[in-house]
Amino acid sequence: MTQRIVVTAKMNADTLYAKLQKGDTELFEIDFKPWQSDNDNLVAVSWTVESGSATISGQSLTSGVASALVAAAEYGTTIISITATTATRTKKVRLQITARKPPHYMGDYNG
Repeated sequence: MTQRIVVTAKMNADTLYAKLQKGDTELFEIDFKPWQSDNDNLVAVSWTVESGSATISGQSLTSGVASALVAAAEYGTTIISITATTATRTKKVRLQITARKPPHYMGDYNG
C-alpha cells in the first residue's frame, strides 16, 4: 500500500501522522510540488529517523515527489524527519508513525 502526502507552502502543520502494523513495510510518497512551485526546484530530500525503531530504504526523488519505504520493526511511535532542499531554501516536515499490534482474530469458532 502507498500513503501519499502533499506538502504546500501554506501548510500549518509540519508534523504528519500515519499508522502501520508491526512488521509492515509501506511506501510513503511526499509530494513537494506545491511547495516547490512557490519556491524553487528541489535538489535533494533526506529521510532521517529521529526517534523510534522504523527503518527507511529505497529513497528517491522524482519530479518533486520524495518517496521511501518505511518498515515498522517494533510497536510504538517513530518520528522521521524529511528535509527538502532547494538552492536557497529548506523545508522540514516530520512523519510520526505509530506501529500497532495486528488485530487478533479467532480462528474457527465452534461454540
